[in-house]
Amino acid sequence: MSGMISNRNLAKEFIVSGGRVAAIKGLDLEVAEGEFFVIVGASGSGKTTLLRSVAGLEVPDKGTIRIAGQTVSSDDPPAWTSPQQRKLGMVFQS
Repeated sequence: MSGMISNRNLAKEFIVSGGRVAAIKGLDLEVAEGEFFVIVGASGSGKTTLLRSVAGLEVPDKGTIRIAGQTVSSDDPPAWTSPQQRKLGMVFQS
């Protein structure tokens, strides 16, 4: 599908006092164009990190993100598309 968002082997760690915390570990995910998709989980489970990574506001440590068939983030081969070029929006619940 042309409007699909695809994540392959996505990983992101943060350095915190006492070591490293894996926010996302090897995530594979596909969301088709027009598909209704919900992300739920406990605080600290990586929901916001995933959304920020797809939007280009966070740089994943590993993996590939494709939007509408275009690679927008990858570690192999290295690729990066700026947030404004991804044409996505994000609204937080509050």
